[in-house]
This record gives sequence, structure tokens and C-alpha cells, in this order.
Amino acid sequence: MRPLSTRGRYLYLWIGGLLGVVRDWMAELLERAQSDGIPLASRTEAIALYYTRAIAYWQDPDFEVLPGLQRGAELFDRSGDPAGAALTRVSVALAYLSAPSGPDLAAARATLEEGLTGFTGAADSWGQAMTLVTLGRIDLAMHDVAGAARRFDESFRLASAAGEMLGIVIAQHHRGWPKFFGGDIAGAEEDFAESLDTSVAMRHDEGIAYGLEGLVAIRAARGDAEGAGLLLGAAQRLRRRTGLLNPAELTLYGPVVESLRQGGGADALDAAILAGADLPVPEVVARVTH
Repeated sequence: MRPLSTRGRYLYLWIGGLLGVVRDWMAELLERAQSDGIPLASRTEAIALYYTRAIAYWQDPDFEVLPGLQRGAELFDRSGDPAGAALTRVSVALAYLSAPSGPDLAAARATLEEGLTGFTGAADSWGQAMTLVTLGRIDLAMHDVAGAARRFDESFRLASAAGEMLGIVIAQHHRGWPKFFGGDIAGAEEDFAESLDTSVAMRHDEGIAYGLEGLVAIRAARGDAEGAGLLLGAAQRLRRRTGLLNPAELTLYGPVVESLRQGGGADALDAAILAGADLPVPEVVARVTH
């Protein structure tokens, strides 16, 4: 039996909600190796650096992840694991996008292009699909909505061809954002709702949170402060429970919610956020959609 790849292991732990536990294990491994003077094989150190830094990115905004991720990518290269190196470079790019001094879009794009080459060489279609999603987010940041749409569509095609449900969910959710920014609110709502339904079926809490956040933007765009707040409260509760927070730089619904707040919806929005945090997700969705 072939050993599970770095990517395959990560997906299993991600969907299962076990990333925080594995981060602690890998941190202990690195600490023990350093304190006891135990040399680690290149690939072992690369895996440990990936899990500690890539997960810390989502859990601890003040943790400096970039140097460890860059070293991890180099160690994966050295150990002959191009897919592991490419996966790490996706996280390197995310770190560039959330840099304390401001997003470094050029460095993020160059890193992702390098990672895409690695995934393509390794015939890893899931990795290609996820890299395209992140490149599409850079396109959105540069106000290239049409370019982002092409990236997300290609990501969806690759994930669908591989039958990889998590990749399909992520790509479909992102397909909704160019539609949203292009004024196709109904089309965006359909993508967000379908990605939410699939995430619920997979019992993938982070995917559910993303789906709810997409629908937050829909309700906010329609001036529905109560509906947006209920959905946002439910999403925030899920993110607190999983410990996987979304950096502000990657929060696409933020501007439309802030516009709703500034337009006089602040009180209704805040009250609904509190209410949504205390309700089960199915009840929140039922209240908003019926």
C-alpha cells in the first residue's frame, strides 16, 4: 500500500476537524528535536513545518509563518516531493497576501505560479485546482473579475474531473464571487447555496462557514440586515469552534456588510449576529430563506 501523500493526509485531517491537534503534535516534534539535538530527515522536518505554520496561519494571526513555510518548501524540494513543495507554496502565497505591511500580490502570484508548475508536474489535479482558486483571489484583489471567473471555472472543471468533492465545493463557492461582483446576485446565490449544501452533506464545518458567509453577502446586498446578521453569527460560531479563522484580507463579504452597517443597518445587524450565534445552522438557513 502506498503511503498517504502530504496532500491526502492534510485533506483527511482538514475535513475531520483535526488540524489543531496535528499542529500541536508537529510543534512538539520540532521542539523535542531541537531540545534533544535530534536531526530530522528533510521530508520529516518539511511536514512538521508545514503543519505547524500552515495551520497557525488560520488560527493565530500574530504567528510569523512565512520563514518556516519557505524553509518547508525548500526541504520538500530537496526530498523529491514536488507536490508537497507546491502545497506549501500555496500557504506561502497566502502569507504574502496577509503580510503585516500589506498584501504583496506580486510575490504571492509568483509563488503560486511556481506551485502550479509543481502540481502539474506531479499530475496532482486537486493541487492545480486549489492553486487556481488562490490565483483567482489575487485576480479579484486586482479587480480582474473576468480573470478570476476563468480561474474558478477551470478549478471547478479540474476538481469535477477528479471527482474530488472538497475541491468541487471550494471552487463552486469561489465561482459565486465574480458573479456577485459582476451584479449577478441570483447566480452567486446559487453557487453559494450549492456549496453550502455539499459542505453540510460532508459535515465539513469550515466549508459550511464559507457557504454561510457567501449568503451573508447576498442578504447584505439586498439590504436584509437581519438575514445577513443571522448567517454571519452562525458562521462566526463555526469558525470559533473549529479555530480556523479567516484573515480580514481574505474576507470577501466584509465590504458589503460594512456598507449595510454604514447605511443604517448596524443595530439590526448586530442583534441578529448575536441571535445567529445561538441557533443551529439549519434553523438559521430556514429563517433566512423562508
